[in-house]
Amino acid sequence: MLSRYASTSGGRFESGLTLAEVLVVVAILGIVAVAAVPNFSSMDEQRVELVATEVADALRFARAEAMRTGTPHGLRASATEERAQVYRLDLTAPSPAPEYSVRHPGSKRLYDLQLNRSPYGADVAGVGIYYDGSPVAVDYLAFDANGVPRFAADAVSHTLGQAEISVRRGDASRVVAVEPVSGRVTVR
Repeated sequence: MLSRYASTSGGRFESGLTLAEVLVVVAILGIVAVAAVPNFSSMDEQRVELVATEVADALRFARAEAMRTGTPHGLRASATEERAQVYRLDLTAPSPAPEYSVRHPGSKRLYDLQLNRSPYGADVAGVGIYYDGSPVAVDYLAFDANGVPRFAADAVSHTLGQAEISVRRGDASRVVAVEPVSGRVTVR
């Protein structure tokens, strides 16, 4: 609604809005802006879910590659570096050494998830991988040619006791776990 005010100069009329009309428009714009702003805690949950799924997929891929090729494959997850890397064990070396040359099946790039960068943007809160009931956690998980989570070092085979990788952003968190005997990967 436009109001018309009489002008003192030459009897012309000027158009304008009243203060009440301006306040109504500002209030409507405020309501629309509040409705349009995304719920950030919901975005945190989505990012954490994305990262947990990516880490779980990397573990599943490493297990599948170990069974397909007959060469141990695994995943190294680092909370300090905020990354997860798929590797293959080089069995030709005097001591089996990880080779970070495994490529992602889709992008064909090195399978190296840098989790604190876009599009992920979540933190690896903790890596708890224990072999043979050892009280010392390591940051790598390996699968043998049968897909069993097992690591061989110094001619001794170490079975997995527990494996959990925690992912967090804000109040949202997920845990990627690997079953010790079957190698089944779950996100909870």
